[in-house]
Amino acid sequence: IMQGFVVLPVELNILEPLRVSGDLEPLTNRELEVLRFLTEGMANKRIALELGIAESTVKYHLEGVYAKLEVRSRSQALRVALERGLVVL
Repeated sequence: IMQGFVVLPVELNILEPLRVSGDLEPLTNRELEVLRFLTEGMANKRIALELGIAESTVKYHLEGVYAKLEVRSRSQALRVALERGLVVL
């Protein structure tokens, strides 16, 4: 981590793709921003500080991300976002 590497959770097994429907609802610009901060391993509080919004607003945007990507966790959201090219590491 100190050398600039991102540590991904074990659940983010990229070798086995998640099953999600083909057409997903597009993410808003703010949802994409929040998702990009997730790739950096940031906690909700830190994301809120970076974006100048309340932590509860970050949680709201994450709920939108989870719903649109048809996932239930941060690691699953990252995995789907990476698979679909929504974010890069």
